[in-house]
Amino acid sequence: MKVEGNKIVLTFKPGTDDFANVVELKGFAIKNADGSWAWAKAKIEGKAIVVWNDSIKNPVAVRYDWADNPDGNLKNKTGLPASPFTTEE
Repeated sequence: MKVEGNKIVLTFKPGTDDFANVVELKGFAIKNADGSWAWAKAKIEGKAIVVWNDSIKNPVAVRYDWADNPDGNLKNKTGLPASPFTTEE
């Protein structure tokens, strides 16, 4: 995870970063420096995923499919869905 302005760029281990092409990723949330979470926009850029919410200026963490009934659509090219994850320690 790398913070770049108001966005967080996620990179993954080689071999786990072969994403299926999705126009609009779902299931991402981003955390503001004050501790509040908001749903986020996300897009695939090469082997990375860029996550942001225009109202959050100082993001500190990202979650994916962090819910009881998630609706995320991040998959690899063979169609296997990504597991829920958080960048928080």
